[in-house]
Amino acid sequence: PTWGFLLLLLACWLPYLFIVWPGTVSNDSITQLAEIFGVKALETGNPLTQTGLLWLAVQAGQGLFGSADAAVALYVCVQAALMAWLLGYTLKRISETRAPRWLVWLATAFYAVCPIFPLFAFCVGKDTVFAMAVLWFTLMVWRVIGSKWPPLRTMVGLCLSAAACALLRNAGAALAGVTLVALLVR
Repeated sequence: PTWGFLLLLLACWLPYLFIVWPGTVSNDSITQLAEIFGVKALETGNPLTQTGLLWLAVQAGQGLFGSADAAVALYVCVQAALMAWLLGYTLKRISETRAPRWLVWLATAFYAVCPIFPLFAFCVGKDTVFAMAVLWFTLMVWRVIGSKWPPLRTMVGLCLSAAACALLRNAGAALAGVTLVALLVR
């Protein structure tokens, strides 16, 4: 079902991609692009990990297509696919609970038609990537809490998502640390 939700969400979000093609770039990411292109000195005002992800997209976009617009399009398309997968997995987890079917479909419709989700997905910015890391971390915590002895893949996912939170925002380290300590105490 995760793949089904993912494909449904991406299909519903596609018109937004056409409207904002090749994607939008936040003010922070404009600064990051200036740093990547050497117009500005590299600073720590933006997470260096996210700047590195943007650098990879620029290298791929310019290397494969010779265009900065292609870099933005590549970045937002990968980001949107990951966001749709995370939201699809969230819907799958909700459907596995005793939630009524109408609630799962209502949540699916909300993710599919509310413009905030695709506009966020098709925007290059540190907030989008961090929000996805927090959602991934939340889903992993949910899996850990829901099982007496979590499997190794869940624990690896928990650690990787906590690391992503810590690397993508200074406050993410505190969020991940406090949550992991609470899980250990539990």
